[in-house]
Amino acid sequence: MVIPLSRPITTKSGKQINEVPVGKGMRMLLSIVAYNRDKTVWGEDVREFNPSRWLRQSEKMETSVGVTGDLATFAGGPRACIGWRFAVHEIQTFLIEMVANFEFAPTAACDRIRKEACSFMSPNIEGEIDKGVQLPEPASQGDFGISFPY
Repeated sequence: MVIPLSRPITTKSGKQINEVPVGKGMRMLLSIVAYNRDKTVWGEDVREFNPSRWLRQSEKMETSVGVTGDLATFAGGPRACIGWRFAVHEIQTFLIEMVANFEFAPTAACDRIRKEACSFMSPNIEGEIDKGVQLPEPASQGDFGISFPY
């Protein structure tokens, strides 16, 4: 069996291939993070926050991936996450409340935050991975750029 590729890739040996052979019992890992940050799909500004990109189907895609906005986050097809609609509504509600009640701005402490790849992305402090998932502790309320209006 082979998996056809949407575009050719070059292997470490320099050979260009258009499909990936799959043998019996072979394990495969598909990176949702890599797809959701693919410049050929999302454009050169893939690392910029641009909500309008999810309101349209990607012009470069021949078929839609995932259940919403061409994102692979919730998978797709018969194995798609059954709770994806709830998750989307939940994060929308959370963002509405946060934006309506707080002001946010990055600070110097934010420069030390990094993503750590595991079964899901988690924030860690550079140089302090042994302490586990964490964010820097603010010296004062304003250190994270969050101000409380009341």
